[in-house]
Amino acid sequence: LKLHEEECSLFGTIEGEIDTYTAPILREELEAIHIKENLLGRQFFTYQVGELPVTVRVGDQFIESRSNDGGYIDVLVHDHGLEPGWHEVTVEAEGAEPTTAQVHIVDPAATYGLISDIDDTVLVTWLPRAMLAAWNSWVKKTNTRQPVDGMAEFYAELLREHPETPVFYLSTGAWNTFETLVNFLDRHGLPKGPLLLTDWGPTPTGLFRSGVEHKKVQLRNLIIEYPDINWPLLGDDC
Repeated sequence: LKLHEEECSLFGTIEGEIDTYTAPILREELEAIHIKENLLGRQFFTYQVGELPVTVRVGDQFIESRSNDGGYIDVLVHDHGLEPGWHEVTVEAEGAEPTTAQVHIVDPAATYGLISDIDDTVLVTWLPRAMLAAWNSWVKKTNTRQPVDGMAEFYAELLREHPETPVFYLSTGAWNTFETLVNFLDRHGLPKGPLLLTDWGPTPTGLFRSGVEHKKVQLRNLIIEYPDINWPLLGDDC
């Protein structure tokens, strides 16, 4: 592993394969590198380990799976016995310390669910202007990113009479921005909700992933999973 930092950018190369045995070593070396607080390197730089055995524990239930090629997992746990609301689950992986993740159990009484875009809906990025979007997304310090004026109050008013309404954030943003986005939503008083993000990079059929297709698939999945819920969509007009 050879890395060096120049201003707010991180450069480097990794030689060899990342697997169950080398991942802990790589993690230790990355954590030993000093990166300026709240800049691109610390917030967005990740490394992925595919086909890694993973166990997810929810109360007394557990399910075993493996990470996909991008290092992520997608598991379904039946008979978990959790009440509606937010809960913590434990995720265990070979060669790593156990960690926790938050899951949201949708209230069966909910008849509406909000699906919100992120870019230029709750977070100012100026996506139609490519250079401004790149600056806001990748160079600007994450703790200075600006919310769209009035959206926190607007969402609070929508949920005031129906607090059981789930909020899902659907975006073509990359999964490695997850933690930064969660912190942003909390910092600016926006409702807590699951994030439905995607991977960046090539696919078996092209050099870039289709953002439109990603959103269509996720919308279809929500409609299938919750057939009794009506889904207003909130987003910019771009």
